Amino acid sequence: MKRILSPLMVAVALGGFMIGCGKGGSVDTSKMEKSFQGAAAQADASTAVAAIKARDFAKAVPVLQNVIKAGGLTDEQKDAISTAIIGMQTVASQNPNKYPVEVYHSLSDLVAYLDGREPTKRPLP
Repeated sequence: MKRILSPLMVAVALGGFMIGCGKGGSVDTSKMEKSFQGAAAQADASTAVAAIKARDFAKAVPVLQNVIKAGGLTDEQKDAISTAIIGMQTVASQNPNKYPVEVYHSLSDLVAYLDGREPTKRPLP
């Protein structure tokens, strides 16, 4: 239980920090860029980072899902992905007209995959 609560507390704190700083929608990808240098998944991570920087979260999600599902991630890489997901969730929630709810749900699904579990099934509209 502590393993789940600590990342959750960090996520809430980081999300609040990002909102409070008023960065206007930038997502910090520096941890991802650093942690995947020389890694087997470096190309996919770079693709995801480019999509995140372009604010194309719908393109970043499936790439990140592949990276996560491939496994073998270090704690540093998991933390970097988590930080990027939190940033994308923050930007998506601040810009609801630009990001449909499906993108936000997909980002939540990534959190579940990163935590080693299947995402919650949602009813069809």
